[in-house]
Amino acid sequence: MPFLQTGDYKVVATREGFRGEESSSVTLQANQSARIDFVMQVGSVNETVNVNASSVLLQTENATVGTVIDGGKIVDLPLNGRNFIQLTQLIPGVQAGTPGSITVRRGRGSVGQTDAGYGATAASANGQRDTANRFFLDGVEVMDYDAMTYSFSPSVDSLAEFKVETSSYGAEVGGAPGAQVSIITRGGTNKLRGTLWEFNRNDQFTQTYDAIAGKSVTSPRLNRNQFGANIGGPVFIPKLYHGKDKTFFFFNWESGFAAQGAVGQYRIVPTQAQRNGDFRGLTDSKGAPITLKDPLGVGYAGNVIPQSLLSPQTLAFLAYEPLPNASLGIQNYLTTPFSATSYQHNYTTRMDHTFSSHDTISGRYVFNDTYEAGIPVWGHDERNNLGRTQNVALGWTHIFGPTLVNEAHGGWHKFSEGEVFGTTNDPAFDVVGKMKLPLVSRLPEEYGPPSISVGGPDGSYDMYNLQRQIGPRVRSNGIIPITDTLSWQHGRHFVKMGAEWDRRLVTFGQARAPRGAFGFDGTYTGSALADMMLGYVKTASVNPAHTSTDLHNIWQGYFINDDWKITPRLTLTLGMRYDYFQRYKQSDDKFADIYQNGFQVGNVVTPANSPYGRGLIQPDYNNFGPRFGFAYRPTFGGESVIRGGYGIYYTPEISNAIFAMAEGAQATAGASVTGNLTGRPNIFFNDPFSSAVTTGALNFAVSNDQNMRDSYIQQWNLNILDTGYVGSKGTRLYTTYGDLNRPLQIVDPTTPGLPLVNARRPNQQFLRAVQSDKSNGNSIYHALQVKAEKRAAHGVTFLAAYTFAKSISGPNDIGGQVGGGFYIGSPQDVYNARADRSVSGFDLKHRYVQTILYEVPFFAHTSGLTRSILDGWQASTIMTFQSGFPGPIDYGVDTTGTGVLSRADVVAGQTGNLDASQRTWQKWFNTAAFAAVPFGRFGTSPRTDAIRLPGTENVDFSVTKMVKFAESRNFEFRTEFFNLFNHFNPDPQTLDRNIRNKTFGTIGGGVQGITTRVIQFGAKLNF
Repeated sequence: MPFLQTGDYKVVATREGFRGEESSSVTLQANQSARIDFVMQVGSVNETVNVNASSVLLQTENATVGTVIDGGKIVDLPLNGRNFIQLTQLIPGVQAGTPGSITVRRGRGSVGQTDAGYGATAASANGQRDTANRFFLDGVEVMDYDAMTYSFSPSVDSLAEFKVETSSYGAEVGGAPGAQVSIITRGGTNKLRGTLWEFNRNDQFTQTYDAIAGKSVTSPRLNRNQFGANIGGPVFIPKLYHGKDKTFFFFNWESGFAAQGAVGQYRIVPTQAQRNGDFRGLTDSKGAPITLKDPLGVGYAGNVIPQSLLSPQTLAFLAYEPLPNASLGIQNYLTTPFSATSYQHNYTTRMDHTFSSHDTISGRYVFNDTYEAGIPVWGHDERNNLGRTQNVALGWTHIFGPTLVNEAHGGWHKFSEGEVFGTTNDPAFDVVGKMKLPLVSRLPEEYGPPSISVGGPDGSYDMYNLQRQIGPRVRSNGIIPITDTLSWQHGRHFVKMGAEWDRRLVTFGQARAPRGAFGFDGTYTGSALADMMLGYVKTASVNPAHTSTDLHNIWQGYFINDDWKITPRLTLTLGMRYDYFQRYKQSDDKFADIYQNGFQVGNVVTPANSPYGRGLIQPDYNNFGPRFGFAYRPTFGGESVIRGGYGIYYTPEISNAIFAMAEGAQATAGASVTGNLTGRPNIFFNDPFSSAVTTGALNFAVSNDQNMRDSYIQQWNLNILDTGYVGSKGTRLYTTYGDLNRPLQIVDPTTPGLPLVNARRPNQQFLRAVQSDKSNGNSIYHALQVKAEKRAAHGVTFLAAYTFAKSISGPNDIGGQVGGGFYIGSPQDVYNARADRSVSGFDLKHRYVQTILYEVPFFAHTSGLTRSILDGWQASTIMTFQSGFPGPIDYGVDTTGTGVLSRADVVAGQTGNLDASQRTWQKWFNTAAFAAVPFGRFGTSPRTDAIRLPGTENVDFSVTKMVKFAESRNFEFRTEFFNLFNHFNPDPQTLDRNIRNKTFGTIGGGVQGITTRVIQFGAKLNF
């Protein structure tokens, strides 16, 4: 019986001459194929035998790997932030997002929740990138295309349940090879029901501990409130209409405000003496003294630079850079604990109506505003972001007959975002203006500092900066989807066939680099900071032109799927899906691509001269994806089942790489320069772009391979019960290269008289690096996955998931010209792809997650005061244990004269990882395993997995007391503990992986490691 609503059902089987059989408690979950076995016995038709349904219906009818998260887990488990995405991470093969990826940096969590370091606001499934998921709300896609994730976190009290499918799903699903997350909102019933709630956490009930310093510290500012209400039931208009059994409504509202701060962090800033040009006592990362060079012979000695030689631009910038205020090791600055307030407002309304036994319709509208207030590091450097989601879902189910059903879905989704900085429109923070830098933006909305990077033999320094340099910006994306599915039960065949048609829209308005970016690496004096003080610039870029992107395309998908029950114990699934992802087009045709000749860039192509029309890239019409699966219940083993499947799943290019072609065609007022590789400086802070073509040139335009194909993933699995093997292989994956216009020849950059990098680039049309995408990546993933689940038996509900896996990919882990993560590395040598094939940056060897809900049963049959106090208690927990992600070791020096920075060298006979008993916060890995790279070649350490980053051990726990007033009215009081044992899980960002830094190999500089236990209180009134 296709298209039944989720919920509890009573199933009755009758036949003349046999006793009737009844199963009175069958729970049908999202997208589930449920089987109930009856054994008919001869007898009177007036006799009925009640069959107890299993607490969990084992998946026996198809090969799909996935899990349904039911309503009980959604509202009862201690979700940190009350974000549904944490529930997707409870199942085998699914983990948090890749730390530092664009997906987790955008966040989209509830009440502005983000988690760049740990990735908790996103998910990665079965060796796929965290950008490879699709999220649906009542059948309509609900996504942010910039981050390729859900556009907002709905109120968990508005959700009925959702299903996460991770492998071998049916032909009706496509467009992404990762997790397919189908979320279902709650609807009304014949009884009027509602809930009021509030949850609060604040710093008065927070314990903060510095695990490295070994002392308690003052908890940062925290006051987070989430409150709301919902109500649902039959539509009733007095004297006009009563919707019992016909028309139902549901409305949910939730708001939240979060004032959050951060503990002060240690940094390294220039001293007053250094700002005055005094570099006496300067040393490198090994403690060896550094004697400054005087490349221009301007006259200084004894490591003291005369103040008259100091760069006015640098001095103007340093007016915003704080002076040292602390001394702990080499750390000399402790940031001020600032705070900021984020908010979210979420409204969901739904209507369901039954016209007859043949026709039902539903409609649902969601409105959400989420304001993410960035917490300043330096003061006035926050990034503030308002995201708005509107989503409409319409559904119509028509039953032609007992064997033929049609379901149609349509809708509309729009996500829009506006972003500003703390410096926006504030003339006191017009830093680039006070520096008198050329070419930078003079618009008040773009006030702020340039991006300055200072790192060299003397280590790295922390510079005043914004949390995001591009923009401010406004953008949006939307979809108008139409899907139709016809289901036909014909004998032993259950056939589904249908089509999906989606019109997608993407807009963007921003300046790519309005304040400029400048790098100092010690090439000229031997000290990066001294180079900066003198204004000897190594790299510089700027692009202040405002661009307007307005893209659109159409996706089409067609499918047919047959679940063929060959015998009562064997079901075969045979399917085929065809997808066509039309290339995006720019509405005004201000669109440009730099075509490729293999691994070199060629000429600029626009819609006026492209052989492939307005989309610029060759269409791909070959996306046929077969699906095969089986489910077999052997005669031995009781309720055991053997399931397996195979399928091919296609996915299109991330739209970021495409809108970059629109930006590139319009951003023609910038420049990018690289200074001499050795010897004398030739780029100076007072006029860094004097040698560049700054108008009319394609100073940002990117290169997307004109012959790019849609990537595809082959997935397969074999499971016995809920234990099995899951594998996948990625082909034609999108890969981003930092520069396809690099000099071809690897040289010693210290060679006297060597021409500049730009002079040696093979395509002299572009005197700069050309960021490029190709569909030449591949991956392989193997995993042992185990799931154990029990629902509502003797008061206990649990779900346990273990994954033992390995993912390998190359030459990169991400395409689309987006940030794929802090630790995924990047291709080092475009002409040696084998050297960049590595363990994936999101690889986790071991991950175990355990959830338990326990309703204390001992006092259920007592009465009076005893029952009031001791009955109605429930405890629940989420326990997560996982190994660390792999990480690269950075060197950050151009050792090849190609403009590409090298990774570190591996020392023969040494291993990067240390045994657990040898690790300390001052030495997390074997620093002796890595060395500086000699000039004339690239480093030998791998793209990832040179070391393993810290893992995670976390236990969240809650205890709830329920007081019943009547059968359908009760009050709940909940206390939740996040990180119950206050275990220190180091943020991987605090592990120093740059071999040139003086804190190389330390966590938190070896001086600071903050861990926090948060207590949250909640109250609910159900009626």
